[in-house]
Amino acid sequence: LGCLTLDPNERSNFKARELKKVHIRAQGNLMKLSVLKSHINRINMFNQVAIIAVQVLGVPKSGSMRPTGSENRDGDGSEKGNRRSSIDEKTQNKIMALKELKARAIEEED
Repeated sequence: LGCLTLDPNERSNFKARELKKVHIRAQGNLMKLSVLKSHINRINMFNQVAIIAVQVLGVPKSGSMRPTGSENRDGDGSEKGNRRSSIDEKTQNKIMALKELKARAIEEED
C-alpha cells in the first residue's frame, strides 16, 4: 500500500529514534512489513535494522477469527496482570522511565 523512508540518523550521531505513524483504511487478513535495505554508515557494518514496535489497530470483520493473544495484552505489549510478577523491579523501573521519555519525545515532536 505504500512505502516509508527513514532518516539516516547521522545528525544525532546515530542516537536518535524515529516515530512513524501510518493510517491506512483497508481491509485485510495479513499485514506484511518489508525492510528493503539499511542505511550504510561507519557504525552499521553488518547492515542491521531494528524495529522497536509495530502497533496495528482495527476492527475484526464479522465472522472472522479473533487475533491470538491481543486481548490479553496492555498497550505496551506486556501481559495484563502478570506484569508485576514476571518482571523484576529494575526492569519495571527502566520500562517506566522509557515510557516517560517516549511521552516527552512525542510531545516535543514537530
